[in-house]
Amino acid sequence: MQLSELQSQTRFLTNTDSSSYPDADLNSNLTNAARFLTGEMLNSMIDWDFQGDTALANIVTSNTIADRYYDFPTNFLKLKRIEIMRDGKNWYRCSYIDIGEVSDALGNESDVVARFNNTEPYYSIVGNKILILSGTLTAVPNGIRYYFTEMIVGKDATGADITSFSTSTDIPNIPEPYQMGL
Repeated sequence: MQLSELQSQTRFLTNTDSSSYPDADLNSNLTNAARFLTGEMLNSMIDWDFQGDTALANIVTSNTIADRYYDFPTNFLKLKRIEIMRDGKNWYRCSYIDIGEVSDALGNESDVVARFNNTEPYYSIVGNKILILSGTLTAVPNGIRYYFTEMIVGKDATGADITSFSTSTDIPNIPEPYQMGL
């Protein structure tokens, strides 16, 4: 169902028109509802990631512990897995570790290298960053691979992913029987 149909149904149910409920406000509210329902659907699904994606990032040389912090992928919603290719050839899966459970102090780069190695790397989430815990890292283009669920609410008329509704031809990602929830 296109956004224009959802707009019409919403206006019918709320007894409004485009003057009393402008398109911009309605689209914003439908976008927020789609984000909420997408999160609910993801929480209810165990083995199906209907909005899964991957992204690559460059590994930078780890001279200090600050060099080990990386941004989340664009449109990130839920992180599924991280792998690093620190030697430029072999991928190694990073295991999650709660930074609070690391018994050793990690105040500088040498502390991290003494505690972790490159064939069994770990990652932790610190604030809004991902911390890679491994042996010494050297610069490797596209050396980090993220598997994640992205926050997209639908597709535009060309089929491109969108993060908010804006035109009447946009189509929600949520299966049509559940779009009335918006």
